[in-house]
Amino acid sequence: MAVSGADLVARAKAKLGDPYVYGATGPKAFDCSGLVQEVYGETGIKIPRTSEEQWRFGTAVSANELQAGDLVFTAGSDGTASNPGHVGMYDGAGGVIQAPHTGTDVQVTPLKDFGATGYRRMPGVTGGASAGSVATSIGGDVLSGAGAAISGGGFGSLFSFPDQIVGAFADADKIFADLYHEFALFTAPSTWIRIGAGLFGAVFLIVGLVLLMREVKNQ
Repeated sequence: MAVSGADLVARAKAKLGDPYVYGATGPKAFDCSGLVQEVYGETGIKIPRTSEEQWRFGTAVSANELQAGDLVFTAGSDGTASNPGHVGMYDGAGGVIQAPHTGTDVQVTPLKDFGATGYRRMPGVTGGASAGSVATSIGGDVLSGAGAAISGGGFGSLFSFPDQIVGAFADADKIFADLYHEFALFTAPSTWIRIGAGLFGAVFLIVGLVLLMREVKNQ
């Protein structure tokens, strides 16, 4: 049986607002691993119960390979990077659907704030929106990796640019910023006040030396 990542995400989003309860696996309350197990179970895919077991069960993927429906792991409060104690589901749009901890509800957290230590793809999950390379932020939008996708205006990730181009613009931006900084210093009133003080000081010094030499000559 093959299930799309988009289907999994839609089912996970249907749980948004449901409360976190330690040890709960649904249908109206969840802990972190109980949430993803329930969502996968609704599609007929059986995955282990705990985050540690889910980590060992899935196939490792990189951040650039991440797609909708993949599981995102972090150490959490009771695990480690190599034996994660917390898990959520990537939504394909830069967020992680998760049940964080007691006192919170199922919610979407930005991937960049999740503190991910690894990613896994569960058996039976097919295509979905790929993280591609989500990186360098411009005004809060994320760009990155092998092909930074520019999302928005309903065009999704139709447009992408290689790292070399993104890097070139980043370098150009720094150069222009440096030039602007130097120009601002040159036109600053305080700069010209210092220049003026220096020039007047030099003039008075020269005049003083000339008068002193005349005085010595006349003696």
